[in-house]
Amino acid sequence: MQIGEFSKHCGLTIDAIRYYEKIGLMPLPLRDGGGRRIYSDDHLVWADFLDVLKSTGMGVKDMASYVELRASGANSIPERLELLTKHHLKVRSEIQRLQKIDTVLSEKIATFKAVLNGEIDGDSLTCKKD
Repeated sequence: MQIGEFSKHCGLTIDAIRYYEKIGLMPLPLRDGGGRRIYSDDHLVWADFLDVLKSTGMGVKDMASYVELRASGANSIPERLELLTKHHLKVRSEIQRLQKIDTVLSEKIATFKAVLNGEIDGDSLTCKKD
């Protein structure tokens, strides 16, 4: 598939794809006779993985480190495991933080609904953050 179709499938802009190729995050695609990039399903799988890393807050520097390790083959699996494990711990910590926020918001929403349903007197709310 050409770059426009690849962009639609993977959710990256054409500029982002070219940037990822330029900095080495995305493997360079083959080119057709006219010099146009031709992407494979393997590129889609890799773009999806990069999207996971990016959307969970991994920086370009760490993604580039992962790519470099990956290129060195199976002997780098311990280092890749360590990098992903550290990142996973950060993600889990963020999930816990967001769960606490969710609890606070859910409780506040339930309180306001109770006021609107006449179950609680709104004037009795004492929280100054309302």
